[in-house]
Amino acid sequence: MTFKKPIKNKDIIVSIDIALNLTGVAIMDFDKQVYSTFTVESTRSWNYYKKLDFLFKKYKTLFSNILNKKPKSVTLILEDRLKAGWSGSTLASIEGARVTCYHAFMQEFESSQIKTDVVLYNPGLIKKHFTNKRAAKKEEVYKSATKTNTFIKKYRQEDILDAIYLGVYHIDNKI
Repeated sequence: MTFKKPIKNKDIIVSIDIALNLTGVAIMDFDKQVYSTFTVESTRSWNYYKKLDFLFKKYKTLFSNILNKKPKSVTLILEDRLKAGWSGSTLASIEGARVTCYHAFMQEFESSQIKTDVVLYNPGLIKKHFTNKRAAKKEEVYKSATKTNTFIKKYRQEDILDAIYLGVYHIDNKI
C-alpha cells in the first residue's frame, strides 16, 4: 500500500466495503483527498476460517502501516447490516469479516496515542444520500455521486467505489 501524499498529523478516514472474497478500501481525509485505494482479495476456495485469518492479517498490516505514518486521528467506516433477502450464511460471513476488521483495528490502535473512531452506516442510507432512493442501483449511485464529487470519476472498480461512497457520506454528514 502506498500513499499519494503524507498522512502525518492528518485526520484520516479508512472506509472499507467489507466482503469475504473481495473487499474495497479507500483512505481519505475530511477534505475528500484520496490517499490510497485498493482491494483485498481472498481465494474463493478457502474455507470461512482461512478467509477470516487471511483478512485479519491483511487488516493488521493495513492498520500498522497507517499507524506508522503518524496520522492525527483515524476513523474506520464500515457498512452496517445489509438489507433483508440475503441468506443467513451470507450475512453471517459478512458479519464475521466486519468483526475481524474491527478487531484488527482495535488491536493495532489500542495502545497508540492516536484518536480513533469506528462508524457503521447502512448501505441504504448511502444510496439515499446520493440518489434519494434507498434501493438505487450501482449505476445510479455512481452517476449521482460524480455530479458533486468529480474526483470519483477516475475510479471504476465497484468495491473501491463503495468504499469511497462510505467515506464521502461520512464527510458530508459529519456534524
